[in-house]
Amino acid sequence: MSNNNKHIDDRADFEKMSEELFSKLEISWKKDKEQLWDELETKFETNSSKTVSLNLSWVKYAVAALVLMLLATSLFLKFYTRTIRSVDGQHLAHVLPDGSRIELNAASTISYHPYWWRFSRQVEFTGEGFFSVQKGKVFDVVSANGRTSVLGTSFNIYSRRKDYIVTCLTGRVRVEAVETRSQVILNPDEKAVLDKHGAFEISYNIDSNNTISWINNQFVFTSVPLNRVMEEISRQYKVKINYTLSDKFIYSGGFSKNNPVEEVLNLVCKPFGINFVADKNGNYVLKQNN
Repeated sequence: MSNNNKHIDDRADFEKMSEELFSKLEISWKKDKEQLWDELETKFETNSSKTVSLNLSWVKYAVAALVLMLLATSLFLKFYTRTIRSVDGQHLAHVLPDGSRIELNAASTISYHPYWWRFSRQVEFTGEGFFSVQKGKVFDVVSANGRTSVLGTSFNIYSRRKDYIVTCLTGRVRVEAVETRSQVILNPDEKAVLDKHGAFEISYNIDSNNTISWINNQFVFTSVPLNRVMEEISRQYKVKINYTLSDKFIYSGGFSKNNPVEEVLNLVCKPFGINFVADKNGNYVLKQNN
């Protein structure tokens, strides 16, 4: 047998063995093409759903944060308070956001919300002050014992301890007692004094210029308890005055802050037979003559 014939036989044997081997191999496809596509689509939809869910959650958090920020800003604007104080011996003038003007007597305080002013013109007040109000929405001055409301006018308020006195100079003023809700309407040159029963006593045709003479350092009193006059002298001169005076002492008169304090004390005390002495600290002690 030639070499060529031998090679042919060997090749035939190899091909026969290969056919027998591959005929015994069986490849099993558990999933057909349609099933594979269905699984891919399901996975894609699941991933997309997760992405959308995550995006919606982020939007919710962003909206919540924005709402909280707006709420915090609104609360800040509404409740932020500015306070102006005048100390003993000092007068102050202050202009409110709408151009309304307040003259503060010694030892007086105002508080208001500047960033909320366009929505509510309201001032909390104690002491004595002259208000010149620009026309606009209702303007309220709230004190411990009373509330004064106007639209555009000028008026003077004295609110110290239990005393509450309102004098109208121009326009009209509504005054209300806090405890009793008693109300009165004042016209120019009218004055309302809150009594101990929570009612208002009205004085008509007064000289309202005397009421605000304190702005020019002139102090005029008409039938005022002497104790209140001494309190005013103490505030204006920033001195301490020790006294025990009868409630029956009623004073009518006045003084100028341009004069020395001892001259003023002598002027006021002499009609009542009262002397005064200064101690080493510069304070004054009042004594009734025997």
